[in-house]
Amino acid sequence: MRWNHPASYVRIPTAFKDIRLLLDQRSEAQFQWTPYEDPIIWAIIPDEFFQNPNI
Repeated sequence: MRWNHPASYVRIPTAFKDIRLLLDQRSEAQFQWTPYEDPIIWAIIPDEFFQNPNI
């Protein structure tokens, strides 16, 4: 079976401002930072994000 519902159907925010608001509402205890360890993911992230830790 293939899942083909749009994100809005399952109430997953897709607008950057909505995602940012949800993250800003979390406390440090509720947020777990997980670095990207998979080389496949690293390959698609632009180098500028690895060079500037403030991004």
